[in-house]
Amino acid sequence: MRSKLVLMTCAAIFALGASAQANDLVFSSWGGTTQDAQKAAWAEKFMVATGINVLQDGPTDYGKLKAMVEANGVTWDVVDVEGDYAAQAGPKGLLEKLDFAVIDKTKLDPRFVTDYSVGSFYYSFVIGCNVDAVAACNRDVGIGTNVLAAAEDFADDLWRKHLDRHAQNGEGEDWGAAHCVYV
Repeated sequence: MRSKLVLMTCAAIFALGASAQANDLVFSSWGGTTQDAQKAAWAEKFMVATGINVLQDGPTDYGKLKAMVEANGVTWDVVDVEGDYAAQAGPKGLLEKLDFAVIDKTKLDPRFVTDYSVGSFYYSFVIGCNVDAVAACNRDVGIGTNVLAAAEDFADDLWRKHLDRHAQNGEGEDWGAAHCVYV
């Protein structure tokens, strides 16, 4: 069901970009295995279903995106950016509003839908340390705690600041870490 949802979401998003260029659509993402997976999961299926060629570009570069917008020379039809970037880039005019007459929002997680973005996948960062193999995992790092506890405290503080920043923007505490695809 989840992959079907992502495919339908991406097909709707790709359809929006297709109106700008009838034969080609340019998708920019982060490259590597992430973009390889996106190509296999969305782009190839979209090309078969619509006959519209999806060209791959990347990696996503926020400075390049801003420069393209400011020079009125945008070459990316769909770009994969992070949720916190989209939260500030959309209102600054760096992203176009999505057409929800084409994109069915009822099939999307409402926590990750904005006027400018829809979430495409969830992610997290994990710090691990094998205490049986690496003695430094239990070493006091000079603040009365070991490496893992210090990392956990640091991550909790960063996450709290991230949530607070989004709460100040009126987005509430349900705003989570999500990777988003934007047109």
